[in-house]
Amino acid sequence: MQNIFMFAKIGALMIIIIAGLIWLCMGHKENFENIFENTNTDPGKIAVAFYSGIFSYSGWNYLNFMTEELRDPYVNLPRAIYISLPLVTLIYVMANIAYLTVITPTAMIASNAIAVTFGNQLLGYMAWIIPVMVAVSAFGGLSVHIMTSSRMCFVGARNGHFPSMLSHINMSRLTPTPALIFLCILSLIMLCTSDIFVLIPYCSIVESFFIMISVAGILWLRYKRPNMERPIKHYICRNLDDEQAVHL
Repeated sequence: MQNIFMFAKIGALMIIIIAGLIWLCMGHKENFENIFENTNTDPGKIAVAFYSGIFSYSGWNYLNFMTEELRDPYVNLPRAIYISLPLVTLIYVMANIAYLTVITPTAMIASNAIAVTFGNQLLGYMAWIIPVMVAVSAFGGLSVHIMTSSRMCFVGARNGHFPSMLSHINMSRLTPTPALIFLCILSLIMLCTSDIFVLIPYCSIVESFFIMISVAGILWLRYKRPNMERPIKHYICRNLDDEQAVHL
């Protein structure tokens, strides 16, 4: 089922990219003229823009929560991240180029769903395909977030980082039901705000802060406990002799 959701999202983006590139090759380059004119250079706005971008690429982080669900995770987890990050970056960049080819920056800001606006302007009577595929991919993304985030709370509680109640499992369905209920409550609290553009920077700032702490902790442990067993190793520097390379 997850594969269907994934292909629906990639399929919608590929339709957008191909249609946008065809439109661009037909000579419609007017939206790229003076594209940086009247650009807002306020540092706060630039920081918020970066955090919005980080939110778009933060899906790789959830794969780490599913380590116990993966087959041979010490091999497949790094491989999945190495493959997915460049691929997702390429697809997202090409999709944004396609959007800008058809839709002006002002229209993007005013649009509630850029992909739907793109389809309505370019695909004609086939425009219904985009909202359907977006809805399917959104449902798939939501199911993945529910599954992965509940595992994070479950494992954290099992290791003593959360209340032990969250480590309980429903014996009939084999699901971490208390963790799911806890996440549902958090989601309802977040829904108190109706402005998604306020919620995204807040979530991205918190997530980036804890990722920074995690990376700093790994580097600190590498310095303080260099001989500690590390199932997943990564080079942080490389000498002329590969056997002397420092691992993380």
